[in-house]
Amino acid sequence: MDEIIPVNKPVGFSSYDIIRLYKKNFRFQGKIGHAGTLDPFACGLLLLLLGNATKKFDLIQRWKKVYVAGIRLGATSDTGDPEGNIQIRPVVNPPDLSDIKLTLQKYKGEIVQQIPMQSAAKYRGKPLYKLKNKIRKKKKIKIYSWDIVTYKFPLLTVRVS
Repeated sequence: MDEIIPVNKPVGFSSYDIIRLYKKNFRFQGKIGHAGTLDPFACGLLLLLLGNATKKFDLIQRWKKVYVAGIRLGATSDTGDPEGNIQIRPVVNPPDLSDIKLTLQKYKGEIVQQIPMQSAAKYRGKPLYKLKNKIRKKKKIKIYSWDIVTYKFPLLTVRVS
């Protein structure tokens, strides 16, 4: 069986949890992988690669991806994600939509991204969240576009490609 199967990964499951569930529920015995890690707090499309489809991993990694993210302006997290200790600062002058659009445009094109330590991204085969802040990992990414989906201060929803 050589297939690529799209799965809607729910919040609370790791990408590998989905592989384990697939193997168990469908009694799958062959080669299986996925085409990109989604953190446990994230939901969205996860591509399972079965059999020889696992050889398409490098090709799939080059595909453009689209993410939708909710942002609370004035909030920070010690882990860079919603699972950390959240601190909320009071915002005296909320930014207007044009200020937000200008700021987002600064992050368009090729940029170097600091990967949060709580990420499921791997370093030498181990997820960063298991390394207890021993390593700082960065990667080059390309942002094609930012679109504002909704904005009602302090909540902002963006779509990024």
